[in-house]
Amino acid sequence: MDNKDIYDKFNEIDFDISEFEEIPMDEVEKQRLKKSLKEKLANIDNYESNDSIDLTEVNKEKSEEEKIQFNQEKNGKMQRSMKKYKVAAVVAILALLIGMSPLGKEVIAQIAEKLIFTPSQGIIKQQADKELYMLEEPVRINIDGSSALVKSITNDGENIYVEMWFNQDAEAEGIGDQREIINNLKLKTSDGNMYNVGLTSFASGGYAGFTFQQGEGLITGFKLHYKDKDIGEFNLKKVDFKNSYDEIGGNAIDKEVLLGATSYYEEGERYFKIWSNIDYQQREDYTISLDAIGKVEVRDEEGTLLSIENANDGTGRAFKILDPYKGKLDIKIKDVDINYVLKEGGKLAIKIPKKGETSKINEDLKLKGLQDSIKAASITNKGGEYTIHFDFSNNYDESRTIFMVRENFRTGGAMGDMENQQGEVYLDNEDLSITERVLRKIYIDVNNILVHQEGNWQFIVE
Repeated sequence: MDNKDIYDKFNEIDFDISEFEEIPMDEVEKQRLKKSLKEKLANIDNYESNDSIDLTEVNKEKSEEEKIQFNQEKNGKMQRSMKKYKVAAVVAILALLIGMSPLGKEVIAQIAEKLIFTPSQGIIKQQADKELYMLEEPVRINIDGSSALVKSITNDGENIYVEMWFNQDAEAEGIGDQREIINNLKLKTSDGNMYNVGLTSFASGGYAGFTFQQGEGLITGFKLHYKDKDIGEFNLKKVDFKNSYDEIGGNAIDKEVLLGATSYYEEGERYFKIWSNIDYQQREDYTISLDAIGKVEVRDEEGTLLSIENANDGTGRAFKILDPYKGKLDIKIKDVDINYVLKEGGKLAIKIPKKGETSKINEDLKLKGLQDSIKAASITNKGGEYTIHFDFSNNYDESRTIFMVRENFRTGGAMGDMENQQGEVYLDNEDLSITERVLRKIYIDVNNILVHQEGNWQFIVE
């Protein structure tokens, strides 16, 4: 594999590197990194080969709309799918934003010992010997006529992380305008010192995250400054760490999964946020995380059902209570979706059939660390567009069902049909490596598994 091949592998990446400082690297280090990258991209050795292929009738084609539906209820069948996604090489860079982006909190949770809860991030685990200073309640500010909610500010002793949500008017102006606003913000201390914005992160829905490097001395009180005006004053309080989930909020355990929730207020409105003990938890053979929460039922102390709505904070776990109720919440959850990223996925070499044909595979894939079983059933060639069909019907536990699989770090799509216990992975020629195109084989590594887990989680939240 030459250098051009490496560039071809990453030609789908779309991110701005102008904000990041270049790390010096000598020629020896460059060659070592290049060699490692080539080996990872070209390694196709440990795959089971499937050379015995029978031709069958072409399956009925699904429309493109069906392929990209997400959480779709169709004819009573629960279907989920993954849209075509960019290569995720930016993960290493985004790790620099730990603690300030909606995804960064998960990484913190791997290395922590003490617990804290924040409305923006849920539960964070932190090293016991490290102090944190945080904003106690969200603060709404006005930036050049646009309203924004400063939802979270955290000072870890080195950097100050800010999470902000713009209102719908600012969102309509686009990410570009929000980026311009954030890049013109400054942190102003009581003695008049100004600090510029460092790393930034933006997402749909009006989210913006950014950092300030505080330099010498601990900053717990400051103002945000935009152009020539002070637009908000903030005071951070030292965090009181907790030692157990029970101190954070009500919770329950079922199927080895702990779910809990914490109630809080924003601008006079009551919310609660659900959290778990399995958020990006590293285990011997895989990383496990809570992917989605099923129907949430909330009742008051008298057993009356309360009205709630999703808070649309980007996590899918925060809910707003619509009734004027301040008492204890009785929360019940019946099902969740769990995401597994395997260290060793199920590998298979699949011969590509002729255009317009479907070939049987009928190969069981081993999923190290899991009792779940999947079978690669067949592959269809629709003229450079390939659909690999999977069978999830061999369940070892009736309360647990695989409903979607895919391969991390490969572009493409996926869809799952939970009722019929089957799924599909979609690839086209652009998603294949040069080796796969030449040999007319797809070397698939099924290392990302989504499981629907039924259970009974019921708990009381103050």
